Amino acid sequence: MYSGYVSINQGLEETRALVDQSGDKLYYGLTLKHQNNELPTKGGFQIGMQIRDSSLSLIRYINEMKVLLIAKCEGKNRTEIEALDTLISLKFLTNYDDYITPGTILYGDRGSKPKRGPYSAFQLAKKTTIFAELVDSVWTNKELLPAQYDYLSYVKDPNWGRNGIRDKPLAAIITLLTKLQLDIKLQELSAVRKLIGKL
Repeated sequence: MYSGYVSINQGLEETRALVDQSGDKLYYGLTLKHQNNELPTKGGFQIGMQIRDSSLSLIRYINEMKVLLIAKCEGKNRTEIEALDTLISLKFLTNYDDYITPGTILYGDRGSKPKRGPYSAFQLAKKTTIFAELVDSVWTNKELLPAQYDYLSYVKDPNWGRNGIRDKPLAAIITLLTKLQLDIKLQELSAVRKLIGKL
C-alpha cells in the first residue's frame, strides 16, 4: 500500500510541474490579449491575476500543511523534512501508516469539538471553497462551468474535508493533498482559458 501512495504522489507532483509550465504560456496569452484590448471579458486580466495569486497562495498553504503533518508524524523539524525531500516523494517516511496524529492535527481530539483555525481540515475546506467560488465567477449564470472543467466539484460537498481525509494514514493524506493541489492548478488554468476565450 505504501509503495502505491509513493508512486501516485510522485506522479501527481510531476504532473503538476508540467501543468505549471503550460500555465506560463496561458498567462503570457492573457497579458498579450489584455495589452491589445482583445479580452472577451471586461476586467478579465485583473480577474486572471487574482485567480493566479489565490491559486499560488492556496497551493503554498497546502504545502505548509504537508510539512506540518510530516514533521509531527515523523518527529522531525522542517529543515530535516525538506532536506530529505519527503514533501514530494514520500519515500523517506517511517510513520506512513500513522492515522492518529494527522487526525489530531486536522480535526482535534475525538472527544472535543472539531478543530478550526490554521491548518485544520475545516480551514482547508473553507479556503478551497472560496477559491472554487472565485474561479466559478468566470462563468456567467447563462453558461455554467462545464462539468469536464470542474476539477474541484468535490469541494462543494460540505463534508468533503471530513469524509475525504479523516481516519486515513499519513501517506494517503499527503497524496490526497497533492491531488487537491493539482486540481486547484487545473481549475485555475481552465478559468484562464475561459478568460482568454479559448474555452
